Amino acid sequence: MKLGRNQAIAIIVVAVVLCAGVGVVWSYSQSSDKDTGLVFAVGNKDCYEPCWIADEMGYYEKNGVNVDTLTVSGGGKALEALLSGQADIAGFGSTPLVNCLNNNSSGDYVVLARWMGGESYAELASTIFKENNELYSYSLYYPNGSDGAVTVTLHDNSQKDVTMKPIKGSNITIGLDITTGYDAALIKYCGATGLTYAYEGDANAASADIVMKPVEFSLQVAALTQTHDVDGLVGGSYGLAAYFVSNDVILSSPNVEEYPSLESEATCCLIASADAYANKYDEIVGVLKALQEACCYIYGIDYTTDILTKEYVQDAQNKLTDKEKQELFGTTTATEKGYYYRTDACSLIADVFGYPFTTDVQRLSYDNYTWGVDFELVDMKIIKNSYNVYSSNDPNKYREVSGIDYMEYFDGRALSDALKDRNGNSSWNSDAWFVDASTYLCTGYSIKLSENSNIHSIYLNVKDGMWSVQFLDNNGKAVNASISGITMNGKELTEGWTYENETLEFQCVITGNVVISATF
Repeated sequence: MKLGRNQAIAIIVVAVVLCAGVGVVWSYSQSSDKDTGLVFAVGNKDCYEPCWIADEMGYYEKNGVNVDTLTVSGGGKALEALLSGQADIAGFGSTPLVNCLNNNSSGDYVVLARWMGGESYAELASTIFKENNELYSYSLYYPNGSDGAVTVTLHDNSQKDVTMKPIKGSNITIGLDITTGYDAALIKYCGATGLTYAYEGDANAASADIVMKPVEFSLQVAALTQTHDVDGLVGGSYGLAAYFVSNDVILSSPNVEEYPSLESEATCCLIASADAYANKYDEIVGVLKALQEACCYIYGIDYTTDILTKEYVQDAQNKLTDKEKQELFGTTTATEKGYYYRTDACSLIADVFGYPFTTDVQRLSYDNYTWGVDFELVDMKIIKNSYNVYSSNDPNKYREVSGIDYMEYFDGRALSDALKDRNGNSSWNSDAWFVDASTYLCTGYSIKLSENSNIHSIYLNVKDGMWSVQFLDNNGKAVNASISGITMNGKELTEGWTYENETLEFQCVITGNVVISATF
């Protein structure tokens, strides 16, 4: 595994690849000389909010970079802009990112950082129907239907008792954008719950439990609440917008306690062409600084080069007086996640996106994620998980996970420089990150199961240096099993343990004489 990209990068002429057959609508928010500026492709959905704020608040210019913001309709289109040479840098989530890595060599594009992260899973905005005076809908939490009515809370805080019908056999139509990974999340959900799926127009669409209908982001709210072309949406902020538009829309997420493999992390990463990275490095560092300042603005805290951890943000916000909180956030009560969000930031983005993106929608959207320029091990895990989903869905379309050396695409120099304080000290330690990442990415495991066991696989999770393990059946559903005999370097451990950048020989024996062994 090569770690040299952290120290140096060759100047490479980019082979421009244009994705044929897919149109992109370009919209520049500024006008400048492209030879001296930087073209930044961003989408028109919630994960791009710091990019819009940095543009509107003048943070790019403040940090010495002239940015042309190229507005497109999502991460898939931002990727197209980057590949076609229309943009120097682009931001997109995990699915466009793995598409980029899958189809291009490590010398063509550089993964720079992320500005958004957080828990991620499929979230369904579905319509409430009425039949024989009974209200019913569909919920990802209840794939087999609910036992009686469920009390749901609507956007105006009123409540309704709604029966959740089984998705199995329903043939419901779910609208989504298929360029940015929402179909991957839904495919993974179907695999875990045993449901069948098809895309609209497929031969098996009439018999599938879920039919996925491609709907562009800008048309999704109308498709659910006005034209009723779909029964539900899986579409991030557009699902939230539909929820706030109509009292006949509810939100639901999978039961990740019952199906733990469905929970992952969200990320929105910044990618540059190798040519831009080699020739516009200072401008790229300036963009990262501007995005960090925009994230501080969202939280209503002073600009800092520190990593915006939850502890850092909450400590800074808690130092504000109630009067300051009221002025900045319009409230003295934190959100469900324990944060406050600047009212000006919410209204600014609502104005940029327009109806139905109100300030209330934006505040709820902010609370779905954490904001700040960073790059973590979990961001690499997302890439790995995305490849696993797609390689199992269509093995001829994507390379195997083991065929990608993820760190060949990542260079932490710009991120480290962007987070340097006045004394030249950076809060992001690239050397430590690469050591931890090499340990994580070299992880492999093997499984030995008894023939009569209902345990199909183990689910390994790493967060903040702590490993945990769960056991799953062949549908991805959690299986209760006691664990004993776990040792590391001769020391018996419990279900979680801290790794220390060394070889770990792991063996645990669970009920049913099932032996699972792994080497890390």
